[in-house]
Amino acid sequence: MKSSYAVVLVVHSALQEEFSKWMKEDHVRKIANTGLFANITCLPAEDKDADGNITNIFIYRAKTPESLMAYQEKDQPGLKTEFLEKWADPLKDGLIKVIVRVEGEEENLF
Repeated sequence: MKSSYAVVLVVHSALQEEFSKWMKEDHVRKIANTGLFANITCLPAEDKDADGNITNIFIYRAKTPESLMAYQEKDQPGLKTEFLEKWADPLKDGLIKVIVRVEGEEENLF
């Protein structure tokens, strides 16, 4: 059984290109290199909202629930600190993070 969680980050369009590049080339690569995840997906929204923000959804699918727990205990604290050092100030109020944890198999809706 796999265990997944999703992170939703809302970024102003002026920062989107730099943010997306850093996430893919640095942050997500480090998470993948832990070896604890079966796959990681990024789903950027196509359109900006009224304030010029773009929603980015990252879905992390751990190999097992134990893998997710190991990541959260060992690797996540340092990676979270790196993320906040890089993005907390530039994103300020534009940073919204929502974590949704999904246990078990995912249901296809159509």
